[in-house]
Amino acid sequence: MKKITLLILLILLINLAYADSVSAAAAAYILKNTNNPDDNLVNVLAQRGFAVTLIDDSMVASTNFSNYSLLVVGDELFSMGGSIPVNDYPSLILNSYHADEWGWTDTISSYSSNQPSQVISNNLTAAAAYISRDVPQVSNIYTSCCYQGGSISLPLYYFDRLDSAMSLLVVSSTVQHQYNRAVAVTLPGDNLLLGKQSKARGCFFGAAESDYWTDDAKTLLGNCAEWVAFGADNDGDGYYEGTDCNDNDAGIH
Repeated sequence: MKKITLLILLILLINLAYADSVSAAAAAYILKNTNNPDDNLVNVLAQRGFAVTLIDDSMVASTNFSNYSLLVVGDELFSMGGSIPVNDYPSLILNSYHADEWGWTDTISSYSSNQPSQVISNNLTAAAAYISRDVPQVSNIYTSCCYQGGSISLPLYYFDRLDSAMSLLVVSSTVQHQYNRAVAVTLPGDNLLLGKQSKARGCFFGAAESDYWTDDAKTLLGNCAEWVAFGADNDGDGYYEGTDCNDNDAGIH
């Protein structure tokens, strides 16, 4: 009886520790001015249970990012963007300026249209299938073709298949080519360009104009954030693959 009681207590403690780690998931959002965050981005993260801390880019070198489940980089030109450690920690990247410095691509490309931009999601890999599970295969990423009140098209950034690191996995592509990476991920151990290597999961999300995100775009972004921070929860039981004894059976944790 004592052994059974101890076993039950141990299971409860493990479950409580897991619940605390998820509910207290912290995201470090790096930006140039902490008084001017992208509220749309913050809202998507908050809806997924992240407590978002705003970190001025001048504090990158002195910040211990191991205290965070997720590192987030918005679409800003930073003076020392190459030093942001996106390859060392789980990172969500919405940045069109520094991906070449991080070794993800040689050149950052942009696609625009006179119609709302679309992406094509796929299930070519387990990561891609998991991240894109809640969105149509073909979906509008923006609600409009153009900036409000004008005819200038909204940019959808992507990594051309010929310019980017071969290890990048496509989640969603542009309509031009299935390997043009509009949403792409890295895994720990992936070799990147410039002799760099990924030490954690990472996700690039090329739809940076958040005022025009569709619901599908927000879902895709939120899925990316969760996957980067925790991995997959394939059986939907609330326990992610790193802590779930069997992530293909909701009855086994």
